[in-house]
Amino acid sequence: TADMVELEEAKIDLFPEDERVSLCEVLSTVNRVTGFLSEFVHRSNVHVKQRPEDRALVAGLIGKGCHFSQHQFSKISKQIKNSTLVTAQNNYLTSESCNQACNAIMQYVEKMALTSIYLVDNEIHTSSDGMKYTVPKDSLNARNSFRYGGREPVVSAYAFSDSRNLFPHVEVISGSEREAHYMIDGVLKNEVVKSDMHVTDTHGYTEMVFGAAHLLNISFAPRIKNVHRSKIYSFKGKKAYSSKSFPVLPDGRIRRPLIEKEWKQILRVIVSIKLGYTTASQIFKRLNSYTEDNNPLYVALKEYGRIIKSLHILRYIDNLELRQAIHKQLNKGESGNKLDRALAIGHTGLSLATREEQEEVENCKRVIKNAIVCWNYMYLTQRLIDAPSDAERRAILEKIGASSTVSWEHIVIHGEFDFSDNSLQDTHHFSYEKMHDPNVIK
Repeated sequence: TADMVELEEAKIDLFPEDERVSLCEVLSTVNRVTGFLSEFVHRSNVHVKQRPEDRALVAGLIGKGCHFSQHQFSKISKQIKNSTLVTAQNNYLTSESCNQACNAIMQYVEKMALTSIYLVDNEIHTSSDGMKYTVPKDSLNARNSFRYGGREPVVSAYAFSDSRNLFPHVEVISGSEREAHYMIDGVLKNEVVKSDMHVTDTHGYTEMVFGAAHLLNISFAPRIKNVHRSKIYSFKGKKAYSSKSFPVLPDGRIRRPLIEKEWKQILRVIVSIKLGYTTASQIFKRLNSYTEDNNPLYVALKEYGRIIKSLHILRYIDNLELRQAIHKQLNKGESGNKLDRALAIGHTGLSLATREEQEEVENCKRVIKNAIVCWNYMYLTQRLIDAPSDAERRAILEKIGASSTVSWEHIVIHGEFDFSDNSLQDTHHFSYEKMHDPNVIK
């Protein structure tokens, strides 16, 4: 209709440009509908004092998740005592509690009808990518990387996101470690988000990871850089396919006897990962410490992974929709990384020494990110409810589908500036008339 065409041509702003909402309000509003703050429990049942108020937990989340030190954040916060803030951050904002809080938020978002427009053929796609942070303190978890940190050691916050823009998992690893080793761990630890296809960039895969993911029933689809240069393997020689005029030919053959010989050991390792007796990252790091000659299990699992990798490359080359889905999900992960940077306003790095402390910061940030996404879903749903006509509702819905709920331009993250008369006063009472007096330095 003419009304619909007019609405489509008009610029529709999904979020308010003439008003701003504070990050404190976002967290408080989301808590009213999800109750996620109740998931924060004391890290120890011994000598538990009175639970902090919700406002203290909100302040602790913002201070910790935005990379502020406790002393730094207490100085710029009102209605929060420093002792209360320290108690909330040290005793309640643990990684485990943050994970439960995120689950409460994500479970609420999953029930919202609006999330269905971001599904791909009713499937949930997930992705993972690392975000590098410098660590100015001595840390066993940090490693030097001139590319990312110059002379300072770095860690990588390996974060997971899904097609609905939720953030189900994060862990902090050394900046020099291969991210692929932790991909399977993150997918298996997702208690709420069940992935139908997991996507990474080139750094997120190895041939062993391909094999283990397939046996763990994980649909793994990485974006492979220079895919035309990647080697593919087959059970037959190149002549068997060239004689049939195949446009793509294998570069090598699968050594089947090596797989068959170690098949029981491969299944034993996979079952151990599935049952939680060990993690995939521990297995991969241990296997990578051996040479191929000294560990037949390493060779067999890598050989099996070549089968799965070759099948994926052929599908990747042949299927345009698959390539588009992979790139689209990776772009959503990049949006999450940008939000990470926007929230890290207290310090651009992670000024904490231990891995546990670093993961607590990143998990607090993950709670904030999920809360922002939840608030955006609530706001957009309310816009659809308040739309005066079906035509405008359809136009808004189309704009939402082409946009993202990872948006924060309308949220005041940095706080507000106070230009009242009191804030413009000189609270230090400087002696202006003596500022240029040479007798000061005599």
